[in-house]
Amino acid sequence: MQEARERKLKGHPEKVVEEISNKFRFTQGEQGGVLRYLIDGLDLSQYGVGNAVTRMSQDVEFYDRATELEAVGGKIFTMPTSSWTVLDKVA
Repeated sequence: MQEARERKLKGHPEKVVEEISNKFRFTQGEQGGVLRYLIDGLDLSQYGVGNAVTRMSQDVEFYDRATELEAVGGKIFTMPTSSWTVLDKVA
């Protein structure tokens, strides 16, 4: 988790959220919510993106989808540096 906190976004936050949304198949509403929580959280790092996704899970209507979003947040927290770098560079 500490490493994820140290990996700051180099790309545009909007584009990073878009890439993650495409990769994990978020709806437009989920994508917008993740971006909003990322900005509200003032943590533009890999950790902040994971937090934004897990926070978004609290807003969805269905338990199964909330669980899926929680799992995605966990994947983002633990994403290796190489995968994060590729994702961040695309954005």
